[in-house]
Amino acid sequence: MPDVLDQIHAQARAAMDDHGLTDWDLVFDQAVRRAGATRFDRRSISLSAPLMQRYAQEGAHDEIRETVLHEIAHALAGRRHNHDATWQAIARRIGSTGRRTVAPEAPAIEADWVGTCPAGHTMTRHRRPTGIGSCSRCAPRFDERFLLTWTYRGTRLADVGSRVRVTAPGRWNGAVGTVRRVAQTRYHLAVPGADRPLTVRFEHAEPA
Repeated sequence: MPDVLDQIHAQARAAMDDHGLTDWDLVFDQAVRRAGATRFDRRSISLSAPLMQRYAQEGAHDEIRETVLHEIAHALAGRRHNHDATWQAIARRIGSTGRRTVAPEAPAIEADWVGTCPAGHTMTRHRRPTGIGSCSRCAPRFDERFLLTWTYRGTRLADVGSRVRVTAPGRWNGAVGTVRRVAQTRYHLAVPGADRPLTVRFEHAEPA
């Protein structure tokens, strides 16, 4: 666990102990859409490692503190109170703002996937979209006139059956292969001379 997470863990652990949660666990997870979670069944508070690191990098220490106190308030209020008046009163009593969601100006993890419709509307995803979708702003139901075109970190991906050149350093640098599968972050390529399909990250391949 990186040093910054060690520091955050120590601070959050101390805050939990100060508020009587000595028998609760504190863990990190890989969530990118929410900063924290309270798991009553496990008696644990979970913090997003990617977001905590991002907050620390951006100097948003108030957001780290707010996230920790937000989840402590949930643990103290109990599972039935969610973000109601009881939870809000407890949150404010222990030093939280009582805000129900992350501040709009708080640092965020940028999504790798951006879908754009013919009208220019965009939507984002942190995981590769599955299937074919259309713009919900242009049509409430699926409409092929408003199909979304997805890019990964600004680059449109190659289709299955197309040919790409490997740009990653190493033995296969410069090799040209055929896309057999498009996975979450990598192509599976059939390359002449390779005993099995190569897995190549999207950013390490270019149209051939």
